[in-house]
Amino acid sequence: METQGGTLVSCSEDKDSKPEEQCWTTFFASGCRMAREMQEEIARTRRLRDEALESAGLAANPPQSAVFDRPDEGLGYRIGKVQKRAFDEIKGLRAKGLERRAGNLPPEDQRRMASVFSANDRFANSFGEGAPLRSTPFSNDEFRVAAQSRFGVPLTCLKPFINQPLKSNASAPDKFVDAFGNNIKKLVGAEGGGTTANHNSFMNVISAWCRRAQIPHRGGTSGTPRTCKGMFSAYTQALHDLDLPEEDIRVLNKIIPDFLFDLQGAGEAFEDMKQMGLSGEQPLGEAKTKAPNSDYHKDEPPVAARQAEVARDYLKRAARIDELNGHPPGSDGQMVTALKRYNGGRVLVFVMGAFAEMSGDVSRICDIIAHDLARTHVSYYNDDAKRTKGMYRKRIQKAWGHTAHRGWARLLLDRARDLIIHGPAHRGANGAAMPTDEDDQDGHFFYNHPERGVYFAA
Repeated sequence: METQGGTLVSCSEDKDSKPEEQCWTTFFASGCRMAREMQEEIARTRRLRDEALESAGLAANPPQSAVFDRPDEGLGYRIGKVQKRAFDEIKGLRAKGLERRAGNLPPEDQRRMASVFSANDRFANSFGEGAPLRSTPFSNDEFRVAAQSRFGVPLTCLKPFINQPLKSNASAPDKFVDAFGNNIKKLVGAEGGGTTANHNSFMNVISAWCRRAQIPHRGGTSGTPRTCKGMFSAYTQALHDLDLPEEDIRVLNKIIPDFLFDLQGAGEAFEDMKQMGLSGEQPLGEAKTKAPNSDYHKDEPPVAARQAEVARDYLKRAARIDELNGHPPGSDGQMVTALKRYNGGRVLVFVMGAFAEMSGDVSRICDIIAHDLARTHVSYYNDDAKRTKGMYRKRIQKAWGHTAHRGWARLLLDRARDLIIHGPAHRGANGAAMPTDEDDQDGHFFYNHPERGVYFAA
């Protein structure tokens, strides 16, 4: 509303008019400065949407829009937070455009690998949503490596060592340093226990949040007990004394799960929240890490494929143990029957991808933990149940996502320090590592930005 030449200009409605199409007609016709600026802003916003539609490949057939489908004279009529809704739509189209561009890159392109399978993963995307958590502190080097790995760009810490060989006890074709650290992360037969440490950190953060939600479980540092060994010893103990081939020995060792959850009192309905799907069950759980190998060149999400594979393998191993115990194939033996007592034999497989993306089972157990934390919370506070559950889900996703990013960064840095075989180009006459320009840059940075406490991150 504005006075223009003594005349009151407003966007009033007439009973017979269509205000959603012409509520601004009188205002625009006034020709005042505010009307011109508003028309210019509407035109600019429409151009931004057109560009976003073009990048997303939807320009020829744009989706319906409650905001943009109206003419300029009716834009925003009775639409709450119209600017936010408009730019939320534009940002969504831009995201689709980025996904489209990433999908058109060659399968081996690191940017495609880092984007296609984790672009919409809330665990992976938690890394850029705020500062690191006090429970998951990053060092400066870890933070730098995690950020560069997340976006699929070359790692600056590996720049001086490209194509240098890697120490390994196994024969593998990729035993050299690449710009993105993929060969270091997936190195087979590497010493130092880095893969186990990465696996255990992921396993332990799941266990810690289960304890926080008061979900009884076995496995992990917060489980009681901390291991699931001995669960199926009644069916495997006698086989350990036999002279079995190496393949069958691996079957006996891999039938031991990482977790056993007691969800008989978890996931129950409360207020307007429905009962969770796994409520009342006692599922087994297995934590896995997925290194950046050729599976990331395919169209199927690697973590989903790995989850399905591990779940199938558990039933296959149980059937093989029954065969070794003399049970005829074709029917369920004692081992298969024992396995099916736990969630019908469907093992929950928690796969942590190379870019911190997670498998579907990770989201399932996250949802149950958030559900129980919210149920306890609203029993003390007068808060909305759905919003409270969403708050806890967000916290869990950030904690687990940061654990994954830091775990891969630590694995790479530890192996880069211990397993790169430095050639003469990187060694001085006395065998000491030759300084590089990057070493000078890091030294200058740390001199001017000293760390203050264990929770500092660059």
